[in-house]
Amino acid sequence: MFKKCFILIIIFLSAACSISETIQIKQPENKISGETITLSGFAENSLLKSNISNLKVYSFNKEKNKVYYKENIDYVTAGNRIKRIKDSKIPNFALHKVVLNDDLRFTFSASPRNPELTIEYQVFCDYGYTDAESLEGHYKNSFLSPEIKEKLKDKKVIKIAVIGTSISAGAHTFAQYYEGSDRETYPHLVATAIKNKFGSQVIINNYSKGGSSLSYLEDSYETIIAENYDLIFIEFGMNDHLYSFWFEQLPNFESVMSSFLKTSRENNVNIVLVGFFQQNTLWDLEFACSTNAYNQVLFNIAGNFNCFFADINKEFAKYSQKKINQDLCGDYMHHPTTFGHQLYYKTIMPIFLEDTVSDKSLYKLIN
Repeated sequence: MFKKCFILIIIFLSAACSISETIQIKQPENKISGETITLSGFAENSLLKSNISNLKVYSFNKEKNKVYYKENIDYVTAGNRIKRIKDSKIPNFALHKVVLNDDLRFTFSASPRNPELTIEYQVFCDYGYTDAESLEGHYKNSFLSPEIKEKLKDKKVIKIAVIGTSISAGAHTFAQYYEGSDRETYPHLVATAIKNKFGSQVIINNYSKGGSSLSYLEDSYETIIAENYDLIFIEFGMNDHLYSFWFEQLPNFESVMSSFLKTSRENNVNIVLVGFFQQNTLWDLEFACSTNAYNQVLFNIAGNFNCFFADINKEFAKYSQKKINQDLCGDYMHHPTTFGHQLYYKTIMPIFLEDTVSDKSLYKLIN
């Protein structure tokens, strides 16, 4: 009798372990790290993902250590919705200042700053989620040359150049704002993912600078080409489209960009053209229709020269303009936050991946 009971106990424990392992296999947790969000008064705001778990809300102190906020003391949640409560220590975005003109649009001013920055009101959120998004991998396509694919296969060093605007320079990411570093920008996220995916070390030279437009590419491109990079990120358009007569500037933008891509292909350089999202439509220099027009030109040029186009506008268009301004921009205008650069990365990285991939797999490569 004792022997039979002993055998049954072993069978039960084995079954229990098997069930536990099965549960872990069937319910893997995808993770979001550092999603930026603002909370106004006692109003709700929503995180990007639904079906969330293990939410952690935090900011950083002067020593750059995480300071966690407490549920039911600083905030409450319902599903993926979150709001401040009375006596919360979370910054109140309702105090954010922007001076509007009579037409209810604002004029940018650097000093005093108008609109006020959003980065100082934002908090970070880490959490698990279950609704992974499917993304199309492009590695089997001819966007990448056989040479760079061979380097990745052999775990050789990959050299990447970046030339673009303040966005590519990392303006109003946490690292740039508080440390003067571009380490949280999309090229560095891509580099981290390449290292984790293929084992290749990546060297990045970032030539980007604030306020630049396509003329900066004209002045710098020959120097960059001479350095024999494996891949070049080109990110222009956000500043170029800010003209009242933008439609008169567009043909020149297309012509100049096309000549650079022609030179790149002749030199067997891999190019990623990086688009731009809809910046704050309340800015009096913004003409929303030009955002689509310039992105369309970038898309067309990429197709003409068989280069990869990172459709940033398509990715950001999933979210409301209010969320883009307040939660995904550090300046309330057009500088993506640290997490905003993760969305850039998510749009670019499929060029290195085969078949259909999940955003879960992409986030895992950088976290």
